[in-house]
Amino acid sequence: MSRKEYERNRSKIRNKDPKYKEQLSISFIARTYNVDKETAKDLYLRSMKSCDICDIEWDPEIHKTRFCVDHCHTTGKVRGILCFRCNVELGLYENSKHKFNLFTRYLNEDNNG
Repeated sequence: MSRKEYERNRSKIRNKDPKYKEQLSISFIARTYNVDKETAKDLYLRSMKSCDICDIEWDPEIHKTRFCVDHCHTTGKVRGILCFRCNVELGLYENSKHKFNLFTRYLNEDNNG
């Protein structure tokens, strides 16, 4: 959004017009993840449903923001929609599948109750 557009629509933004905020979010997703508007709208709508990993449902009373658009940091390709926790946890292991396997093996050992 250009500065002129912002100035022209400042009152809508400040009044938190839901339709205007939705359009801003869709435009942001389209630009950030290099997808068309239709895909961006689909991602936006999915970001208010459930996490693709843990399947927790988005609840505006609990979650302060929509769920995250997950993407590969190497290719930029969008993979799905994740809750904040799953997005952070995936980020810890994304570049180290070996480390992820070590954690999995550790958790599966009999002596770890």
